[in-house]
Amino acid sequence: MVPYKDPEARRQYDRDYKKRCRAQEAINKATLTPRKAYLWFQRPHQRWAGIAFVDGWFITADPEKQATIEANELYGKEIFSWRVEP
Repeated sequence: MVPYKDPEARRQYDRDYKKRCRAQEAINKATLTPRKAYLWFQRPHQRWAGIAFVDGWFITADPEKQATIEANELYGKEIFSWRVEP
């Protein structure tokens, strides 16, 4: 029930609501799989099974695709990555 008539009760309700939203947002950020962006400018339109670089970029949060790219022999030489913050 939302207390519309009493201003102080409404302020307290708003404070509690914002606190719950911030807590939920922190939980969601903590449970997200980190996204990574990969750059490969030597082959900007390279395609592998389920992976397609577009203009040299590939962004994913899928751990299997991240492992596939990082297992490639060109990773660290021609393919570079960094974590993308949500």
